[in-house]
Amino acid sequence: MTYADDEHFTAVTFSPEAPPPMRNEGCVFEDCDFTAVVLRDVRFVDCRFIRCDFTNCNVVGAAFQQVEMQACKAMGVRWDTCSPFLFELHAHEAVLDYGCWAGVDLSRSRFAGGSMREADFSEVQGEGMRLTGVDVTGARWERCRLKGATFEDAKGLELDVSLNAVRGMRVDRASLPGLVLPWGVEVTD
Repeated sequence: MTYADDEHFTAVTFSPEAPPPMRNEGCVFEDCDFTAVVLRDVRFVDCRFIRCDFTNCNVVGAAFQQVEMQACKAMGVRWDTCSPFLFELHAHEAVLDYGCWAGVDLSRSRFAGGSMREADFSEVQGEGMRLTGVDVTGARWERCRLKGATFEDAKGLELDVSLNAVRGMRVDRASLPGLVLPWGVEVTD
């Protein structure tokens, strides 16, 4: 088993022949390519990813604990197959479109800027989750627990409050129209 502690990986293209280390702690991955790589049971603890590409990456059993993604791309990732233990992701200006987050505990996660278009958030445990300036156009929100979740300037938010536990959820005026849309209510200034 390979380990990486406090290492800095720059412009590395990972593949089945050259996979990342199995255990990564305190590492920085900059301009790395994980496209379609299988990260089965790979562990990332307190790691930073900067401008990395995870498009169609397979993350079955992978652990993302206190992980930060800056300007990364991770389209079509099945986050619901990750290890749920201490899952925590902080994404800044990341493109996380078409991802499946169904049933994931996002209570410690933060998303700022970027997009999560057409994402599946069904049954997400989102107490305390924070989305700021994220484009969630076409995202699916059903049977989610969003107590204490915060939505600020969420673009394209359409969330039916009758299908989700939302008591204590916080939204700003920019996000409000998407909560009343299912009832045909129009919010005006």
